[in-house]
Amino acid sequence: MKNPSTTLTPLAAIAENAGDAWPRNGRGQPLIIRREGGMPVAYRRATTIAKTLSDQSNLIDWKARLTLAGAGADPRLAAEAARLSPDDPGDKRHLNRLAREAFRTAGGESKSERGTWLHYLSECVDKGTELPSHTDADAADMRAYEQAVKPLMMRHIEQPVVNHTYRVAGTADRIAEADLTTPDGTDAGLIIADLKTGNVDYAALSIAIQLAAYAHGVNYDPLRWLANPGREESLAKWKKCAFSAEQAAACYGPSLAVNQKWALVIHMPAGTGTARLLWVDIAAGWEALQVASDVREWRSRKDLLIFSRLVS
Repeated sequence: MKNPSTTLTPLAAIAENAGDAWPRNGRGQPLIIRREGGMPVAYRRATTIAKTLSDQSNLIDWKARLTLAGAGADPRLAAEAARLSPDDPGDKRHLNRLAREAFRTAGGESKSERGTWLHYLSECVDKGTELPSHTDADAADMRAYEQAVKPLMMRHIEQPVVNHTYRVAGTADRIAEADLTTPDGTDAGLIIADLKTGNVDYAALSIAIQLAAYAHGVNYDPLRWLANPGREESLAKWKKCAFSAEQAAACYGPSLAVNQKWALVIHMPAGTGTARLLWVDIAAGWEALQVASDVREWRSRKDLLIFSRLVS
């Protein structure tokens, strides 16, 4: 690992690499130019559909506790919320903003920010570039990461992937040649690998779905025809553009010839100085993705309640 030679803050360092962001719609969904061309369309985020079948009750309770704690720590937030009605459409948006602010006040986004930072540092390690200014704990995490990924030869880092079967898109942390034997005794070969920096004890199902979506996808360049993604006028024009099939084809790489039965999680709990590789059964994840897609289709149904006309 190279020694740090810059004084960039974590947020500034990540911002320098932020040029590969997906163009998105107002709901944060990635916009995709489909193979046949036409205007960009919204796909589901892989991380969103992956959580469809997961029990979110513990997460919801945790967020509620932190939001309440944040409001208690900042009386201004509580006082402002007390003047608003949760039934008024305009007040709802204001209350949502206050709730997010209270959540942040209680440190609710610190784990996410920490994970983003460690993902960035791991990219530096894999690319052989110098780490920006970092803590001793960061260095210990990166040493553990380096040791864990020794059997992996990284072929793609932060690779955008599109799965047309389920209209899902996302970014695979790594696509790697793995000098490993899978749990069923076969050579791993080219494989999807994903870095997780938090607790994975309750996330197995969502991880399996997410990585299965990547493994059955195709490499995609979301910025192929977007020269200035940071400029609103450029993005607005891109969203309204009808692309030809030839232009669309230029956005795509080959289908991913990766292992579609097994993937890997690089589990590096933040701040522990430890890391390990975990096998993920993405053959089961692919089956679960079908179920998750069906569930979301059922949720979108608007014709299940039919109001009868009153008879006098």
